[in-house]
Amino acid sequence: MNAAWTRLSSSAHYTRGKLTLREDAWRLPDGQEVVYPVLAVGVTVGVLPFVDATRVLLVGQYRHLLGAVSWELPGGGAHGGEDPLVAAQRELREEGGYRARPTPTSTRSRTATRRTA
Repeated sequence: MNAAWTRLSSSAHYTRGKLTLREDAWRLPDGQEVVYPVLAVGVTVGVLPFVDATRVLLVGQYRHLLGAVSWELPGGGAHGGEDPLVAAQRELREEGGYRARPTPTSTRSRTATRRTA
């Protein structure tokens, strides 16, 4: 049995600005074929800002899907070609009114979220 996933197709169904909603079809290692919806949003950044040794900054953001304010870490989308660390600094200033000291610590990650009822 081949242990790799095989992409069968990918098709965009909706695009607006940086957002693209697409469906990717895959053949799994067990032979099953599945279709995954994917919301591609481009490069995004998040900041874990320590205001002091014991406090972290959160920002209130209205989220349409929730219909309510959500308390979150500052973050958002990077502009085209913008360095992610520069984007993180910008988002921290825009959303929290803070400026971070330069730090060599940065990490890259990919996130996937799933909401279940």
